[in-house]
Amino acid sequence: MVLFVAICGIASADWPQFLGPQRDGIAHDVKALPTSLAEENVKQIWKVDLGSGFGAPVIFGDSVFVLDREGNDRDILRRIDVQTGKEKWRFTYPAPGKVDYNGSRQSPSVDGKMVYAIGPFGHINAVRMEDGTAVWSGHIIKDWDGAFPNWGVAQSPLLMGDNIIIAPWGKKAAVVALEKATGKVVWTSPNPDGIVMDYQSPMPMKLGERQTIVACGTKGYAIGVDAATGERLWTYKGYECRHHIPSPTVLEGGRVLLTGGYSAGSAMIKVEQKDGAYAVTELWKNSNVASKIPQPLVHNGHIYSNSSDNNGGLRCVTEAGEIKWDSKKKGRTFDMGNLIMVDDLIFIVDGKGGKLHMVKVNPNEYEELGRISPLSGKEVWAPLAYSDGKLVLRDQKKMVCLQFKRQGD
Repeated sequence: MVLFVAICGIASADWPQFLGPQRDGIAHDVKALPTSLAEENVKQIWKVDLGSGFGAPVIFGDSVFVLDREGNDRDILRRIDVQTGKEKWRFTYPAPGKVDYNGSRQSPSVDGKMVYAIGPFGHINAVRMEDGTAVWSGHIIKDWDGAFPNWGVAQSPLLMGDNIIIAPWGKKAAVVALEKATGKVVWTSPNPDGIVMDYQSPMPMKLGERQTIVACGTKGYAIGVDAATGERLWTYKGYECRHHIPSPTVLEGGRVLLTGGYSAGSAMIKVEQKDGAYAVTELWKNSNVASKIPQPLVHNGHIYSNSSDNNGGLRCVTEAGEIKWDSKKKGRTFDMGNLIMVDDLIFIVDGKGGKLHMVKVNPNEYEELGRISPLSGKEVWAPLAYSDGKLVLRDQKKMVCLQFKRQGD
């Protein structure tokens, strides 16, 4: 079963927001990709220069969108032709400042009419997709009396019907729905415990027929709210991570996986309705999933995670928390490089040098099918984007597009 979120106007081939259309890091319903990275199967079709950072690209229709940064002075939202790499427009605004691990951090979100972006210093901007004209703006910290995270704002807005969802974790609200067309507040969800923002993004979750949103604040504090009203449905305080970066991973059956670095390990919880209210049960805790930055992927009852925080590699773990295999045993580790699943393949980046590895989705063993070097340098940690045979990825200086020769192309 696919956890579906209705996003009007978005084709299944688009990668319109952080972690893709369903926010799960998986590209669905694509033509079969080649099972090797030989030259006849994949080629780089363009490269564009970027400022330093970790902001991931998204893809909508014929364009790539990326939030870039110019030195320590300005944010730049860029629209780039997916076929040629030529820039179609840019929207820029003053955003002076510098943080540790400097640069951009988040993905824009695109619905076919507008592009929504949150900058590393908290600026929210909505611009027309056609020409980059500003429509409305706000601030995720100042508007909600929030606190600035040590490493800057790393949150990507969630597309949800006619709204975008943000999680400012300020004194005025923990989670907020804004009308996409105008930026007007639709609802707010309170923050009674005074939690502040960390580095995760809000995620969609279906509980039965009810559409909800999962959001995490500082140190792993997690809540679920109703997507229509903002009503808080449940709270979980049993997991703690010093600096929590991966967003909550939603699984079938009301389950949520929380993982992070700094020896925090992971926790799997289950949310279910009992006597008219929602209750949270902790299913397990361990360090078998130990992802400091990259988002875990879930497929056919197994979790695939870059568990570098406790010196692991790419791991396959059952939904019960048991390790099936670890790529480290075959000499493969990936620093804090990110990963994406396309068909029955995983593409994972070596965060130290930028090598791209193709891995078969196989719960029984680590099966590497090839590797190439489209990127370079250190701290290559940004998420990837895939659409219609094209994989877009970046390092600290550039963004590249790889075109795959698929069956039927």
